[in-house]
Amino acid sequence: MAKWQLVKLDFAENPVHFGEVGIGLEFTSEHLHSDTFFSAWFSAYAQLYSDQQIKHLFDRFLTSSPPFQISSTFVYGQDKNNECVYYLPILLQQP
Repeated sequence: MAKWQLVKLDFAENPVHFGEVGIGLEFTSEHLHSDTFFSAWFSAYAQLYSDQQIKHLFDRFLTSSPPFQISSTFVYGQDKNNECVYYLPILLQQP
């Protein structure tokens, strides 16, 4: 059984720009695609660890059971009671 964990990313102090297809970055998006997010995460990991550790982790993703999976990001907001509301898609398969 898969274990799901929701992580809330807050960029309030550090604004970000998610560029979309175009010659430059003419279009922006309100979410970050999973492949871009994984690439950014792995690049940061590569700056912190040795070549051997990076290769070991990368090899684990090439197996049929990767250590974790990352989805695209989704927006969230607050309701009238100041509670967080997540705008998530409905899962096709329940965990």
